[in-house]
Amino acid sequence: MPKSPHSALALSLTLLTLGCSESAPPEQSPPEQNSTVPEKSATPPATVASPVSGTLRQHPFQPDQAILRDGTLEIRQGTDFFPDLAVEIVTFEPDSLAGRTLTADITPAPHLRLGYKAPDANLPDTEMVLSGYQLQLSFGEAQPLGLPYTLSLSVPEHGTKLSGQGLATFLDIALKDGNIDRHWDSFDTLDYLAQQHLAQSAPAMALGERFGVTLQSFGDDHPKRGVIGFEVTDDKGEASTLKVLLRKDADGWQVSQQLDADQLPQAHQALPASDLSDRTRDGLLAEQAAARHLETELNREGQMPQVRASRVSCRLTKDRGRASCHTTLGIRSGDDTQCEIRSHLLSKTGGEWQVRKSIANDQQVNYQSGELEPYRPFTPSCE
Repeated sequence: MPKSPHSALALSLTLLTLGCSESAPPEQSPPEQNSTVPEKSATPPATVASPVSGTLRQHPFQPDQAILRDGTLEIRQGTDFFPDLAVEIVTFEPDSLAGRTLTADITPAPHLRLGYKAPDANLPDTEMVLSGYQLQLSFGEAQPLGLPYTLSLSVPEHGTKLSGQGLATFLDIALKDGNIDRHWDSFDTLDYLAQQHLAQSAPAMALGERFGVTLQSFGDDHPKRGVIGFEVTDDKGEASTLKVLLRKDADGWQVSQQLDADQLPQAHQALPASDLSDRTRDGLLAEQAAARHLETELNREGQMPQVRASRVSCRLTKDRGRASCHTTLGIRSGDDTQCEIRSHLLSKTGGEWQVRKSIANDQQVNYQSGELEPYRPFTPSCE
């Protein structure tokens, strides 16, 4: 599951199990662009000498991430959507905390939320603490990615005693040995890596609005992939777009390709050499074939430079010989983004997927027979 617990939109996302007749996972949409995205010159902080550790609600606590947003410092252990353990310190100080020291004696006193998720539980149990605790929380000077902090916290009634130092990031990223943790699944991780890549590959380009940000995470048998697009302006003032494709491998998230305005991301996503079931691989190849056909179609119509979002979903037959693929497009028109769906029937001949014809948006192949049948499509999201 993507580690995007701090985006408001993430709460509405649901991961599905890949069905035998579905080839591609739903892509997830990120929150609106964060104004704290690091500049091109941003560098990771130094390694923390004495990281925060201790006991939280009578359980050993060694956090994976600390994040500071809107005056709340959350320190969390665990990489799932809901952390295994977490302490949130609500400071009631939405403005800069750089150089500040907070204690339990100030007014208003910080509130604490102590969360614990049992191994067999789906949701954490959270204790709210308003008094009866000792706290010393000091923040250093702001760094490009966040604020250094030193913590000493004792809540005897709830079996909690923590101390140490850390860096509370402004973004939903995690740090490891002083560098960004490429294994952390979040939109901000992808955004950070994409911007770092473009700072080297296209230093003359000025980055503008971000668009089409997606992160696919769909079980162990499906590659994790991401896309981030940017409005860009070159040194001559010419406006265009760039799209950065990312993939996750054993070393974490990596930039795999950089695409131009006339390229559709799903037409160029590279597949891993192995570790995919035959059905998953066929589904991804069908998705790629449909996207390549549509890329040619959109360029011929002159619409490809206006595409700001795309999602391809293919349904395969039982024998993996036919597929119906539905592509949802977000096409920029003035200040608005218009939603459009294009659907195609594909068949596999000699191991290659080919688009045979366009079909109605409310048609799909029957899993058993391969014949077209009606179905009720989901309401598309084109942002």
